[in-house]
Amino acid sequence: MGPSPATIDVVTGALEDLLRRHVEAGTVPGAVGLLGTDEPEVVAAGVASVGGRPLGADAVVRIQSMTKAVTAVAALREVEAGRIGLDDGVEPWLPELSHRRVLVRPDAALDDTVAAVRPITLRHLLTNASGYGMALDESPLTRAMAANGTEAGPEPSPLGADAWLARLAELPLTFQPGEGWRYHHSFAVLGILLARLTGRPLAEHLAEDLFGPLGMVDTGFWVPETALDRLPAAYRFDDGRFLETEPAGGGPYAGPPAVDVSHGELVSTCATTTASCAPSPTTAQRAHRWSHGSTAA
Repeated sequence: MGPSPATIDVVTGALEDLLRRHVEAGTVPGAVGLLGTDEPEVVAAGVASVGGRPLGADAVVRIQSMTKAVTAVAALREVEAGRIGLDDGVEPWLPELSHRRVLVRPDAALDDTVAAVRPITLRHLLTNASGYGMALDESPLTRAMAANGTEAGPEPSPLGADAWLARLAELPLTFQPGEGWRYHHSFAVLGILLARLTGRPLAEHLAEDLFGPLGMVDTGFWVPETALDRLPAAYRFDDGRFLETEPAGGGPYAGPPAVDVSHGELVSTCATTTASCAPSPTTAQRAHRWSHGSTAA
């Protein structure tokens, strides 16, 4: 038995108050929250842009790293279908990643490398253990990633998926596959792997295999013209104030991109991100029995 309507009203009111307090404190211009019940309650507070209209509960927002969970589900469905194994090397689909070189230490010169002792596998991508990823400390590798356009950032890469992977493949790994952990890039590579494995851009595959069956009509790699009025502005907080980086209804997510964004990140609404199409418990457990690179796989 679920919570009573009276209880739901109380919790929903508390959620609204929480969001409103953050807006009034200047933490965020606007926020959307969800109370997860059998019939989810979505509430919003604040504005879609500073000085602009109120933020709606149906706002289409940039979900960024929440994309990783969606991509992981799509990958594990391919495992369940028998098209790829968790410990299969990715080189048959991503030949750019053959014959990897590995830095002798994270801050080494780009040519101070040794050969990779094993190929990158699907499991390595799912657990951020491929050898590629973000780093907080500046090094020759981070400078090279910034220079060739493979550095992670808040905005989508202007490079198409194939061009992005080709440039990433020019650079050495930070650690041996399966022997470390770094965030972000493994899942961008995973998106490209899925595109090649299924023979279609990831946007098309997810739309047909996940988003359509689940009714996730507002989820994708861009916002269609009919929904641009629900795309809020993007900001960064600098020197005590919000600086707009993408206008409401505009920016790189407004309309279809000019390149394949299989390595990109999604937009969605708060309500539709609660939909799920989970793999079997056995597959999920096998994928995550090891997750932070402490043991080679």
